[in-house]
Amino acid sequence: MMRRFCRIAAFALLAAGLTAAAQAQALPDSVEIQNRRTGTIEDLRLSPDFESSWGYNRLRAAPLAPGASARIPVDDLRGGCYFDVKVRQKDGAEAEYWSLNLCSRPIIDLE
Repeated sequence: MMRRFCRIAAFALLAAGLTAAAQAQALPDSVEIQNRRTGTIEDLRLSPDFESSWGYNRLRAAPLAPGASARIPVDDLRGGCYFDVKVRQKDGAEAEYWSLNLCSRPIIDLE
């Protein structure tokens, strides 16, 4: 009887630990974008790292000037914590950033 109780208690502790880890790795509702590039960014697209399409432009409302930052919603994204980012500057220059963990660090530094 005591042995069974110990197994149940151990299982309960393991389940609680997994739940806490899952909550710690949840994607936030928004992320901060920091433009450390030399040009104005007019197009920013996010997609889960396993997707083949980039999604829509998340800077539709306003471009992001050099040195500026903005908070963008990501509550519509699903698929885990790792995301790829593609940006296009006003001058046409493009850059891609791969496998960013937005759960552990909800900030995207565009350099």
